Amino acid sequence: MDERAKRLRDIIPQIKSVQRESGERPMVRFFEGKEGIISINEELYAEQADENPIYYLYSKDLLDEVFTEAEKDRYRQKRLAKNIKSKVIYNYSKGERPSDGTGERVRVDEKKYPLDCDVAIYKDKVRISILKRGLSGIFISSKDFADTMRSLFNLAFDNIKN
Repeated sequence: MDERAKRLRDIIPQIKSVQRESGERPMVRFFEGKEGIISINEELYAEQADENPIYYLYSKDLLDEVFTEAEKDRYRQKRLAKNIKSKVIYNYSKGERPSDGTGERVRVDEKKYPLDCDVAIYKDKVRISILKRGLSGIFISSKDFADTMRSLFNLAFDNIKN
C-alpha cells in the first residue's frame, strides 16, 4: 500500500506539468439529472471506434438502481456494435461478473472501496456520472487528462489482478 501511495504522489506533479506544457485547454461540461447522464453517454459513444478499449469504473448496484435494463443494454449494444472491448473495475454486492470476450472485469470489495460514480474513459474523453447523491455528470475532453486517468486506472487494475 505504501508503494502504491508513493506512486500516486509521484504522478500528481507529472499531471500538472503535462497540462502546463501541452497548452491544451480541456473542455469541461456539466450535466444534470438522469437525462444529462444519458446525453453524456450518447456523446461518448458517438466516437468512431478504434482498437482501444473503453475503461469503466462503477458500482453495478448503483447502475441497477438508476437505470433500467433497457437503458443499460442500449449502451452495451452500441459498444458491441462498434466492437469496442472494455476494461472494468467494479463492485457488486450480489457477486462476480466474470470477464468474457467483450472485456476484462475485476471486482473490488464494495465496503472497502465504495464507488459512488460511474467513470468511463475512451480516447480523449472522460465521463463521470455521479450516481449516489444528486444525479449529475461531468464530461471532460482532454487527451492529457484522459491519458492520465487511463494510467491511474491501469495502475489499479494491474495491482488488483496480481
